[in-house]
Amino acid sequence: MLDTRMLAYVLLQELMSLLEQSESETDKIRVLKSMGNCGSKQLVSSIKRFIDDKSQPLVVRAQAVFALRKIAKPFQKQVRSISIVFLCDLPNAGSVALDAIRSGVELFSSVRGS
Repeated sequence: MLDTRMLAYVLLQELMSLLEQSESETDKIRVLKSMGNCGSKQLVSSIKRFIDDKSQPLVVRAQAVFALRKIAKPFQKQVRSISIVFLCDLPNAGSVALDAIRSGVELFSSVRGS
């Protein structure tokens, strides 16, 4: 019988590895979407590295923000601080900055509503 915790751990490790090894923008975006859909706190640090990595294309960094937004509800404090730093770092990024603002507003609204 499979231990579901062990299986989940192995799958999360595989996602983190895939993200680090992906070379194409499309592959990185797909892996980041998968990470967001997993909703695991263990993935926050891997996603954060992509948000902070200014050598990554802006579209990849933006997808990382979206992935965090999906993880945000259970881990609001950690994700909120990451989103704010990203937002402050993007004064000329246009739609990406707006998406980060939306994520931040959703986070703050959910905190006030709980």
